[in-house]
This record gives sequence, C-alpha cells and structure tokens, in this order.
Amino acid sequence: MMAGTRIRIDAVDLPGPACPASVDGTGPAYDNIHVAVQRRDRPAELLAPQPGDAPSATWTLECTTSASPTGTEVKGP
Repeated sequence: MMAGTRIRIDAVDLPGPACPASVDGTGPAYDNIHVAVQRRDRPAELLAPQPGDAPSATWTLECTTSASPTGTEVKGP
C-alpha cells in the first residue's frame, strides 16, 4: 500500500557564491554557484535553485512511501 507524504530538506552551510580553480590547475573555477534539488528522471530540471551564499535553503518534495523487505521505500520526482 502506498502512502503520500512529504520530505523536507533543510540545507545550511551552503558552498558560497564562487569556487576558485584548484591549486594544481586541474580543476576549473566556478562563479554564480546555486544549489537545488535535481529530478531523478529529468536531471536538467532543477527545483527552486537558491544562491550558494544564502544563509540556508529549504525544499519540500511530494513523495510516496511503501513497505519493502528492507524497510521503507521512498519514491518521488
């Protein structure tokens, strides 16, 4: 039996607005960093992007739950 529910994600200590290049030069620098929730079946779609320098970010996601042999299975977008 499936039940409708919500999951709330509260994020703190976000990464900041920028990331410098790696010291050894192998990794790029990034500006205008945002954080978001990515859809499982449509990875290009992001839910409510928030600036990386925000004090916190919160997302509430609709999902379904069902009993499984290993506990509770949670599914959603």
